[in-house]
Amino acid sequence: MSTKSGEVQKAILLAELTPSMQVFVACGTALDALYEQLKPFAKISEEDIKIWRENKTSRAAQIAEIIRRVYKLNKDIFKAFRNNIKSIIKYRDEAVHPTHEIKRTCTRPDVPVELIGDFLHIVIITVLFVTEERWKCLSIYMKKGLATRK
Repeated sequence: MSTKSGEVQKAILLAELTPSMQVFVACGTALDALYEQLKPFAKISEEDIKIWRENKTSRAAQIAEIIRRVYKLNKDIFKAFRNNIKSIIKYRDEAVHPTHEIKRTCTRPDVPVELIGDFLHIVIITVLFVTEERWKCLSIYMKKGLATRK
């Protein structure tokens, strides 16, 4: 592979991966902010928060619990929310605090460079989360009363 070709491939990957990671950092930050805004309405005691600290309850679980306490969500919808929150927080953490461990790589047909599979997964998940369909779905749930404020 020539140096010029390698630089082009690097530019392609950076152009794609950088915004993907920025989306997860932004979404994770937004979830943290949502947690802080909803917390006063969640009827959660300082004792519960202390227990979370002692048990090292994940941030994703804390955020999901606050949302569960504030909104009346259908069980299946809540499960989907919780899983999505876990994914967002996981990838946010990986973008903000990357590990230095060696991971299995894979190649893409359009950019024949070895990549850590997690980065490709981040790009795929980003596309899924940023689609308009996700927001349309939430809007429909709100209109049908499946996601309402208590």
